[in-house]
Amino acid sequence: MAKRRIKPVTKTFSKNRRDRLRKLIEELEAKPGVAVRSICDGGIDSNQIKGGPPKKYGATKARYYPGVSGQTYRGINRYYREYRRNFLVRKAIESLAYWCVKEGFDTFLEPGPNQEGFDSEEARENFLNQYLWVKNYVDEINYNVNMDQTLRVAVVKMKIYGRAAFEVEFQHGGRPWTSKPLRLIPLDPEQVKPEIDSGWSLTGFTYQGQKGFYRPDEIVYFVNSDIEGDMEGLSDVEPILKEAELDDKILREDLAEAASTLWAGIAVHTLQTDKLPEGVTQEQVQKIIDEHIAELKPGKHVATTDQWQIQIVDIKPDLDQLLNIIEKVERRIVGNFQVPRFMLNIEKELNRATAYAELEAFIEGPVTDIQRILKRTLEAQWYPKLVKQALKINGDNPPVTVKHIWRQIRTADWFELVRAVSQAYDGGKGWVDRKKIYEMMRDGTAARFDPSEVQ
Repeated sequence: MAKRRIKPVTKTFSKNRRDRLRKLIEELEAKPGVAVRSICDGGIDSNQIKGGPPKKYGATKARYYPGVSGQTYRGINRYYREYRRNFLVRKAIESLAYWCVKEGFDTFLEPGPNQEGFDSEEARENFLNQYLWVKNYVDEINYNVNMDQTLRVAVVKMKIYGRAAFEVEFQHGGRPWTSKPLRLIPLDPEQVKPEIDSGWSLTGFTYQGQKGFYRPDEIVYFVNSDIEGDMEGLSDVEPILKEAELDDKILREDLAEAASTLWAGIAVHTLQTDKLPEGVTQEQVQKIIDEHIAELKPGKHVATTDQWQIQIVDIKPDLDQLLNIIEKVERRIVGNFQVPRFMLNIEKELNRATAYAELEAFIEGPVTDIQRILKRTLEAQWYPKLVKQALKINGDNPPVTVKHIWRQIRTADWFELVRAVSQAYDGGKGWVDRKKIYEMMRDGTAARFDPSEVQ
């Protein structure tokens, strides 16, 4: 008996259905506190898409769906909202992120914790040179995952949400770290929650309400101000949230209204109905009022009849007071992030000495503190796994470890640096040799000095 052929039924996403879905989304987003983050339709099978499903090597666990509320602030995180719309909050955070990764970083090898002392510095260097390829492997992975950009995004997210999480995507599926990492995918910090047991040990991560979605080694996790030890972190936008909202209200509402309407005063137009012809209906009266209002513009003359009685009310908005409030609010916002005002182009007066002192304090203060957090996170969560992967070992005592070092951020005047270096070298007669001169020019104030190097 011949088998009956069954024709597959293909589900389609009709235009009417798309229109209804779009209307539903708009209705949902119109409600306060509601934001549609993603949409998906269970009726579409990826196998029926022309060309079949996309080819994946190591598929990510978190899925990406294009958002539909990119131009609205309704329903989004209140700290992220101020980052989006307040230029001081955004530029202050981006300035911190930029200066943290501005000069880049390097990696270097250190002997493992169980390595015995070396007889000489030369013996130590010879030992490390045997594992130079491990450092090269780590540098290659950092380049492939675009670590510079990842760290910059991490700083931005830490300052907004108090934490930043990145899923490690591997070349092949299966157990994590059995193949090379391909990407570090930024996750929504609001959807990621660390799971900590009673012994203060991290056991995994909850994602979108699903407990145990990620193992600890599948996430690179940065925390800002982890004062409670719960890995939740604190947002740097929270202390100035009201200031940012007030700044936005004054700029977008109060000043806009004062500049467009209140500066010309307000006129109260009273239609004298007793001067209208008899038999005028209420609808006709309303039409006369609407047509009259449509012709009115602040500061413009309007020709009318004696049917209207006009009384001018001069509001006289105090613009100077509003501007003074804005200046005080801006100082609080910028001071919260410890970013020099001249970086944000809001400093009225500036001299070179003051700018240099502020920049030095900025680098030595908040920037150095953030760099310390990034360095310790990478050395605890990222580099040890790469070293063990390169050496193909499972133990916790590798022969070498990889350390993270930030390159010197140059703030000193180049001419002053060159003059100081020239005096130290003094044409070959000074107290440092040519090799040390190159090191001083490269590392600036971070150059290390050993008494044995002084001639």
